[in-house]
Amino acid sequence: MQKWGLIIDTFSLLVTLTLKKTKDSKQNVCSYGLDYSLVDKVMTYAECLVSPGTQEISLTTFIYEMTFRFNLTNAYLISAIFNKINNGRSNSRNSLTVEQYSRLICTFVTSDVDVKVNYVFNVYDLDGDGFLSKHEVHTMLMTTVPQNSEEQDDMLKDLIEIVLKLVDRDGSGTIDIDEFRDLVKKDALYIELLGQVLPDSSFTQM
Repeated sequence: MQKWGLIIDTFSLLVTLTLKKTKDSKQNVCSYGLDYSLVDKVMTYAECLVSPGTQEISLTTFIYEMTFRFNLTNAYLISAIFNKINNGRSNSRNSLTVEQYSRLICTFVTSDVDVKVNYVFNVYDLDGDGFLSKHEVHTMLMTTVPQNSEEQDDMLKDLIEIVLKLVDRDGSGTIDIDEFRDLVKKDALYIELLGQVLPDSSFTQM
């Protein structure tokens, strides 16, 4: 009887710890200012995307979701999103945790502009140094300019100059997050100035 009592106590502890971990994960995602029931719905949906025999969401599933559910069509930018929310470890892990994916979706559905600005800026900031360099602006804008165009180089140079003149208030040659945030707060359309990394207007909330 003592043996069975110990097994039951151990099982109860494991269940308690698992529930606590799940609750903590949902509370972490709740930091986006969303209603708890919506976060729960997002995480339940994310759990349905987990690959069989694992606890994670594959890169293939992620690409499918971004393309067909959230209407993101640029393969380079989808890859940049994946690498950023996967802690920037490009090619080291071809999967995401349920919590990582849920955070992204909560970013998509939140009305908090600051949350969206932080997310977009971080995706654009490829090297994670806190600034958008001219090289990063160039890389992002390349995804929006028609390829194999004879005028591509000239178009890119003109676009880079326009962007820096518009956003780079201190003339440093780079864009920091405060400059980017101020621009977006003047006109929300600028939030995807360097490429689409949020769902388009056809996306309906979960």
